[in-house]
Amino acid sequence: EGCGIEGNTIRGNAGGLHLSLSSGIRVEGNRIENNSDWGVQLFSSTGNYVVRNMFINDGLLVQESYGNSVDGNTVNGKPLVYYERRSGLTVTGAVGQVVLVNCTNITVEGVAVDAVEAGLWLWGTVNSTIRDTVVQNTSWYGIRLLYSNGNRLEGNVVKGVRVCGVDFHYSGYNVLKDSSIIGNTKVGVRFASSEGNVLENCTISGNEMGVSLDRAANNALTGNIIGSNEVGV
Repeated sequence: EGCGIEGNTIRGNAGGLHLSLSSGIRVEGNRIENNSDWGVQLFSSTGNYVVRNMFINDGLLVQESYGNSVDGNTVNGKPLVYYERRSGLTVTGAVGQVVLVNCTNITVEGVAVDAVEAGLWLWGTVNSTIRDTVVQNTSWYGIRLLYSNGNRLEGNVVKGVRVCGVDFHYSGYNVLKDSSIIGNTKVGVRFASSEGNVLENCTISGNEMGVSLDRAANNALTGNIIGSNEVGV
């Protein structure tokens, strides 16, 4: 508590900076680059400041963390968009990464994200829309929803992701439709401990596994083209 991590270059690690069960930490003005798993990870942490950092080929991951101030950061020269407990906003244009925590009715439209751990990261976010967005060449996830329900993802392209193109984790009653999930190293779309989701009219090809169902119940796959994967479903 009360520490300052300022003006450092943090590069070439598996994980750049991990704050776990931490509060009152100020992470400011650092150059955080080419860390393979994450640039900064907030885990079960609150009341921290992640401000005016420059991320290059990595970014921010957030789990079970609330009440943090994240502002003025860039990812690959573009803004890192972080919203917490916000509603009714639209994200568009040039962005480096989008992180939504406990948000409602957010629209992400027409953005392009690449070379980050997770392009779009939703935690506890509901009734939001991701539309006409391209996410590519990310190391862990293209789009990841955790504990996020009732969202719509449509008209998106997710490609060249190392682990999973679109991941639904403990997330229900979301719709993924009219999208292309292609050329991802391991999994195209994963439903893990998630129920009531709809996968509709998507092209899922060139992945090691097209669609993964892991402890998933009552999800509907309708009208998709699932082909040229090592395993379809």
